[in-house]
Amino acid sequence: MESESRKLWLPTQALNLLISFFVLCCLVYGVGSCGSKRNEATIKYERMIDSITSDFNNYYIDLQAIDESRIRQLQFDVNKFQTESAFIENENAQSSLHTAEKFLSTLSEERNICLKEMELKKNILQKTKKDAATILTTNAENQLQMLNQKQFDEVKYRAEYLINRFNAHILLIETLTKAKEKHSE
Repeated sequence: MESESRKLWLPTQALNLLISFFVLCCLVYGVGSCGSKRNEATIKYERMIDSITSDFNNYYIDLQAIDESRIRQLQFDVNKFQTESAFIENENAQSSLHTAEKFLSTLSEERNICLKEMELKKNILQKTKKDAATILTTNAENQLQMLNQKQFDEVKYRAEYLINRFNAHILLIETLTKAKEKHSE
């Protein structure tokens, strides 16, 4: 009799162990897959932050390269060409030189303001990247909207504008220099 009860008990116990093992495996897989999804989301979020930061750093470096001495030299060249006899009566050249003079008079101040704003935005990006895992687990949707690239684009576009205008005025001076050389020949 004992052997019959033992036969019934062993398959039931084995079935219970098998079911318990299956449930445990499902839990481990479920928790593991949630963790990997979060890690993938965190990695994606950090890459987005790295991309914005890299873009910012490029503009920041280019804007820093426009130092006071380069601005003063360009202002000197603009003033020199405004009084140059070859260009005194050339309305297009005088108009371009006047525009350059006006832009260069405010460039230092605008450049410094833009650099400070870029530094603030870079600090926000660094802090956000540092807290990426926490942000994604607490309030991901709100934070992803908060890190909208548009809030960084305004400063980036201002830096790009200043850099491009400065380079355009350098090109103007180079063009006028070549025109002067051809005129004096």
